[in-house]
Amino acid sequence: MTLLRLAHLDIEGLVMDGQLRSLRDQFCTHNWSRLLYNGLFFTPEREFLDNSILFSQKNVSGTVRILCFKGNAYVLGRASKTSKLYSVEEAR
Repeated sequence: MTLLRLAHLDIEGLVMDGQLRSLRDQFCTHNWSRLLYNGLFFTPEREFLDNSILFSQKNVSGTVRILCFKGNAYVLGRASKTSKLYSVEEAR
């Protein structure tokens, strides 16, 4: 699961806008955790937060190459066909 999380966060950095990631991390993730901690799983607020998180993930897809060496994991590369915030053609 640690490797999957590392890969997911890395591909998010490629396809997701930084402001959207910040908004999701500051608002949705924190409040979702608080609702679960307080036992409020079956509430409309939790459903709203779930849908917000799912919406933020709709373009997150791609391939991440990871090297595992002596108990550490290193991202070697990433690629996505859905949405790229960085374009090699436009950088030239």
